[in-house]
Amino acid sequence: MSESTIYKPPPKLSKNPQFQEYLKKLRAKQEKKDYEKLINYNRPSEHNKSVLSTIKSEHGVQQWLDYTSIGHLIMIMVGSFLVFFYLAHHIWPHHKEYKIVAGCIGLLFGLIVEFGLMVVKEQKAELEAKSKNPDINMQQNHLRYNEKSIQKVVEAQKQRKKENNKEKNSATKTKES
Repeated sequence: MSESTIYKPPPKLSKNPQFQEYLKKLRAKQEKKDYEKLINYNRPSEHNKSVLSTIKSEHGVQQWLDYTSIGHLIMIMVGSFLVFFYLAHHIWPHHKEYKIVAGCIGLLFGLIVEFGLMVVKEQKAELEAKSKNPDINMQQNHLRYNEKSIQKVVEAQKQRKKENNKEKNSATKTKES
């Protein structure tokens, strides 16, 4: 068959150096992706994250707390306005302007109560932080430590004086005898 005109031997393959470089880059990228996948196998990708994991991100918690605080204040304002507005119906059944004024008074009342609760909550958090964090109470701890150490030194000095007095008394008694 080799002498026939129909059969042609397969062409010899020559390696293209540019294509080989391209393949090396692709292999390196794939190895890097595989390594990242191996290291981060339990981390979801950015588009698969849940709402809670988004909230737990670096600044997400504070932002989420701000949004919930704002929503809470709006609900307090709307709720207290509506409660006082509809309670005013029993006092002034035919006067709409009095109902609106009563609703505004309720709105202010709700904000004042919420502000008071916020102040109490902040004070409670501050007290808890002071009791749990030793750095905050560091000055008080140093004062207590200094007082205790001074007291120990004074007691040790008194004990030495007593021992010295006993030694002197025993020395004088032995000289007399």
